[in-house]
Amino acid sequence: MKKTIAIVFYLVFIITLNANAKEFSLTNGMAGNYAFSPGTGMVGIVAVVHVGVRNETAATNGISHYLEHLLFNGTRTLNQEQLYAAFDELGVYANAQTGKDYTAFMIVGRSSDLDTLFGLLREQLFFSTLPFDKFEKEKGIVEQEMLKDEQDEDYRFNTLFDLHSKSGTPYQYPTLGSRASIGAITRDQVAQYYHTWFHPNNVTLLVAADASIIEVVSAAKKQLEIVAPGDVPLASKITRVPLTRDRIIETAPAKSDANRFKAAIALPTLDSAKQQAALSAAVELFDPQEYLSGTPLRSLSFELFRDRDFSQLEISGDYSGNLDATA
Repeated sequence: MKKTIAIVFYLVFIITLNANAKEFSLTNGMAGNYAFSPGTGMVGIVAVVHVGVRNETAATNGISHYLEHLLFNGTRTLNQEQLYAAFDELGVYANAQTGKDYTAFMIVGRSSDLDTLFGLLREQLFFSTLPFDKFEKEKGIVEQEMLKDEQDEDYRFNTLFDLHSKSGTPYQYPTLGSRASIGAITRDQVAQYYHTWFHPNNVTLLVAADASIIEVVSAAKKQLEIVAPGDVPLASKITRVPLTRDRIIETAPAKSDANRFKAAIALPTLDSAKQQAALSAAVELFDPQEYLSGTPLRSLSFELFRDRDFSQLEISGDYSGNLDATA
């Protein structure tokens, strides 16, 4: 998973910070961002489906991540063994990651295989069969992931923070779901969720390639435009429970002799992309380390959380002694 996350953010970094990055679109509504990566002979493709925990309820919590697993189990043309054999034959790295408001599928291979890579991605995203005989197997794998994460201090801490700071919204739920929700989810529910959200007009492509934009767009059009757009539901409005002091700071033992805290400060809802970009830039430029001297704080960091319906500044750090003494 850490390797997966690294690849996702590497591609996002290349595309968002590359001054020569270019946007493109397909006739079925799929959006794309391209960056030239010369001299590598490689292409990295991330298909970001705009669906995640935000689209879940308490009863369906974890369904996005569960579906992510199932999309590696076979398509209309390839069963699971054939799909993995195709990956191996091409020497590609393929993986996926589910987030709070997205599910990302990635494939990294040779630029000379652009056509084939886009074709494999198309089959996974839009023509998976969700085989009955794999359904319970994947449920067991997800439950093992839960067990592993529950033993991780960082996971427990951040899960508790989300529960308190994002109460009343789907963001309060863990990405993996709960044992109760995963245990109760049926294949029919997963299939309905899949056919509701996985449409090309709900996908953004991030492509970093040692190939021209003409080559990339040509391959994408050839392999992906055969998929018709669908009716994607409008995102539901969500309302967070107002933050109060008892919802702002949570402390827990850290892996050292320090304690840990994480705080959420409510921000105004930002309607325009320019406002959001300005606030993001301000948070990134602010250096909190200069404020640590003379305090019990050992570290301090800031992160901006944004949703179309609410925003908050999340402050985290480690400290020794009594934090309230300098509050």
